[in-house]
Amino acid sequence: MHVAEAPRTPGPSWHPQQKTRHLRCPRAPTPSDVGGSGLPVARPVSVHTCHIRDSLETTAPILPLVGTKVITDTIMLAFVAYLARQHAASTVRLYVSAIRAIAKENGKDLSSRRVDLAVQGVARAQANRTKNASKPILLPHMAAMRRALIRSNLNATDRAMVWAAICLGFFACLRASEYTSTTATTMSDGGLRTEDLSITPQAIQVTIKKSKTDQLGKGHSVRLTTTNSTVCPVKAMHTYLSRRPNLPNRPLFVDSCGKFLTAPRLTRLIRHLLSSAGYPPIQYSLHGLRAGAATTGAMSGFTESEIMKLGRWRSACYKNYVRCGK
Repeated sequence: MHVAEAPRTPGPSWHPQQKTRHLRCPRAPTPSDVGGSGLPVARPVSVHTCHIRDSLETTAPILPLVGTKVITDTIMLAFVAYLARQHAASTVRLYVSAIRAIAKENGKDLSSRRVDLAVQGVARAQANRTKNASKPILLPHMAAMRRALIRSNLNATDRAMVWAAICLGFFACLRASEYTSTTATTMSDGGLRTEDLSITPQAIQVTIKKSKTDQLGKGHSVRLTTTNSTVCPVKAMHTYLSRRPNLPNRPLFVDSCGKFLTAPRLTRLIRHLLSSAGYPPIQYSLHGLRAGAATTGAMSGFTESEIMKLGRWRSACYKNYVRCGK
């Protein structure tokens, strides 16, 4: 049986003057990028938008154009479409608001009914996707993926990395951003590193430094113990760490070539493994690991508070992840 990664599509950086996408964030636009006009970049902004601008500059070279005549409705609409591919509607709305705030300080009004309607459209589209959310990945799926992974053509190090990441994502009920990297060469803010693990022969203690519900970085610890079965996060992590390349100051999950494990790559691998096991791959995604953990907890008789603690949910939104009927 042959399991190979699907061809990688270029992504995920965007430039208003380019239709191509690159794995790394591009440089800021130069005069040649905007037709040689030599348009000035935005002047410094006030403190209350600086932290937003810092985060935006890592993904969007549109910011140096703020305050110039380059940004039009068409560019803003393209930017919204780009963000919608990988961000929630609330995040898209935040980015658009931040750009408008920065532009206003530079004397330019970027208010637009068309852009507002586009953001509303993103919210509606994502709401429809939630109704048709991917199926949860449960223990039978995990066992099937392990068998398929053993038969795959991946080398021993990469097999160990993929299996350890799948097990950790499932048993620790992790969000993708908590254990995968932004790109193959860029670490996620607050992502796991080897020093965030405390491991013994019988257990793993995982320290999550920062997450969606912990923006201040107070940290949260998750303890996993052996399951005494073939699907075991402790065994998987021991095997992976014994083979992991010795690369300091790198994310926890690094392949044999030194590339960081990203969410899109792990999603492709999960779908390949499930497909080889006879499951329709389009019905599953990386998000299914977290949903699978919540669903397994509910099927095992966990209370609502226990499920919320498992996934570090602070509201009833955890119910969107419990999919016992699927």
